[in-house]
Amino acid sequence: MKYIIFGLGVCVCIVIGAVVYGVSGQEGNESTNKVSSGTISKEQFVSEWSAAKSTGARLIDVRTPGEYEAGHYDGAEMIDFYADDFTEQINALDKDSVYFIYCQSGNRSGQALRKMQALKFTKVYDLAGGIGGNGNILPIVR
Repeated sequence: MKYIIFGLGVCVCIVIGAVVYGVSGQEGNESTNKVSSGTISKEQFVSEWSAAKSTGARLIDVRTPGEYEAGHYDGAEMIDFYADDFTEQINALDKDSVYFIYCQSGNRSGQALRKMQALKFTKVYDLAGGIGGNGNILPIVR
């Protein structure tokens, strides 16, 4: 009988702990539901870019000059990931602005995203799969 009462007591404590943790663990977390920086899907990229471009957001192609000239999203500026001064060019940007970045496959733009985050940029959106994996989700300029 002692073991049953003890077992029930432990179960009650676990349930109470889970309820308290579950409630307190969610307080003040509403802002984490929206991505403020990271790799996003093509649907999110198009939606967010469409909403933000009129507010001064910038679209950055981190591919090489040859890749850029072969075709880039309309409105994109190029900052070559392989340029010797890539970090300096990125660091010269306004850290409070909103940036949408992409490359050919998502590899370089993913690295650029991490570099920008390390430099304290907080609103950077990287296109998952790059232009190669998403094609003409935005108008392409050749």
